[in-house]
Amino acid sequence: MKYLLSFGSNIGDKRDAIERALCALEMSGVRILSLSSFYRTAPIDAPPQDDFVNAAAVVEGPDDPEELLGIIARIEASLGRTRGMPNAPRTIDIDIVLAEIGNYRSTGLEIPHPRWRGRRFVIDPAREAAMVFEPFAREVSSIKEADLQEQRVEKMEECP
Repeated sequence: MKYLLSFGSNIGDKRDAIERALCALEMSGVRILSLSSFYRTAPIDAPPQDDFVNAAAVVEGPDDPEELLGIIARIEASLGRTRGMPNAPRTIDIDIVLAEIGNYRSTGLEIPHPRWRGRRFVIDPAREAAMVFEPFAREVSSIKEADLQEQRVEKMEECP
């Protein structure tokens, strides 16, 4: 099944953390179909902290979204992610934004991600990555600029 994932990091070597997460996904049998550019973004709705690096990817993974969530949780833990106060700095954050099956809800997972539509740090990278899968591209392109939170988002150079 295809998924649109969002990645973010604002502790340590942020870009490297996302690249390591992508590698770990592939090592777990999740195929990366499309990857956006990397973006430097200002934190929003958060205590003072460093900027984030964000990206998005369309992946092909398990048919069960809960299985993918388990893979993501293991990867986040292996990269030093700790859960504390909401919107705290993090070494890595991987969210399932959209899934090919459409809506999915359980006690630990909601797809589409409940807050993705207004978040420029998700939408700008997702606009690039989603183009390989028409249903995701249509969903992402339906979001109007006026509906996005004000946030500084800068596309990073391809080579560091």
